Amino acid sequence: MGQITVDQSQAVMSILSTKTRWSEIDFLATGLQESVIRNREETARHFRAFLSNGCRMADVNGFRETGEVAIEIPALPRPTLGQLQKMYPWTESIERDVSPEGPVTLKLGTVFHLDEKFIDSKEFERRLSTLSGALGFQHAWWLMEHGHNYPAFMLFPKDTYFYFPGIVTMSDYAPQCPCLRREDMDIRGGFSWRSPTFDWSPRGRIAIAGR
Repeated sequence: MGQITVDQSQAVMSILSTKTRWSEIDFLATGLQESVIRNREETARHFRAFLSNGCRMADVNGFRETGEVAIEIPALPRPTLGQLQKMYPWTESIERDVSPEGPVTLKLGTVFHLDEKFIDSKEFERRLSTLSGALGFQHAWWLMEHGHNYPAFMLFPKDTYFYFPGIVTMSDYAPQCPCLRREDMDIRGGFSWRSPTFDWSPRGRIAIAGR
């Protein structure tokens, strides 16, 4: 990975500082300064994700990377219905599976805006609808078995969950997606399935195939 030099970082920051039209930003209306000061770490992660994305904005109504991890995962096949039913007998069908089967770079993101504490299931689904490259069951299982080898993942609180909406199954007439808690990487004993229409919190992360 090419590390940026001090001179390069200063040049980038100088351009961003001098070319930004500060007069067009209503600091009072947005509460921008207060928000940045109060949420320093979160703001820094968003800014890092912005830089990592080539200084391009994510869709503010949809998914945005949080820039916390980037892990290479090998090519993995999607599960068959029979394989899932053997492990999870309550699985009735695979409603869709658009998860990639080739090698991917796992990255994390969220559909929550900065300072947002809650969104209901309808809004969550609306924002998620813009997402492409969502990872699925095979990636969740791989991460459960190998995530403990990556210090960046082990820094998350144990009750942090990682959501893999590339696959949606039907169980008891309700849609379900793999949901891996950080704690699952310690015990490597499986993960849960959670409805994508559940009311989510900003603590969660969505797993995608990043660039």
